[in-house]
Amino acid sequence: IVGVMVSYLASALISLLNFFSTAEGVHSYTMWGMGNFSGVSVGQLPVYYNRKVPFSHDYVEESAQPLYPFGYGLSYTTFEYGALRTEGSVPEMTVSVDVTNTGSLAGDEVVQLYVRDLVASTARPRKQLRAFRRVHIQPGETVTVQLKLDRSAFEVVNPAMKRVVEPGEFEIQVGASSDDIRQTTTVNYR
Repeated sequence: IVGVMVSYLASALISLLNFFSTAEGVHSYTMWGMGNFSGVSVGQLPVYYNRKVPFSHDYVEESAQPLYPFGYGLSYTTFEYGALRTEGSVPEMTVSVDVTNTGSLAGDEVVQLYVRDLVASTARPRKQLRAFRRVHIQPGETVTVQLKLDRSAFEVVNPAMKRVVEPGEFEIQVGASSDDIRQTTTVNYR
């Protein structure tokens, strides 16, 4: 009888492992909170939110867009972003934005700040994550989120291999993910 039980348990374990290795298993595995899978399809080649200019380099049979953008997340509530404000100047500044929970449930929002160098001497990514903050907001509540940027947020390695902040325009982007930018502003450095 012990041999039958061991055989039965081994068979059940193999079936369970096979189930979790299929697409249906992945969905149930994630549904029950036992996994955290990234937003790529089976066989999808690597894609990046901060690819360098020029933007589009699609693959032969598939778009180079990720299934889920960097920073993507779902919530049981909704958030609205107010006007973007800046204090200070490049290369040391603070960016502020008001975030309002417009839904009926409390929730967390991860406010993400991206910087894009509009005029650079070298190829630069179209946006780079430079700061973020997670905030818990009650329904109807508005929270002011402040994100500090230092010199490193604007630096580039020049042809002499030195880190410098080049004169020019920088676009400050704030949003909920790399593809869900809610507010932008442009700042100059001379």
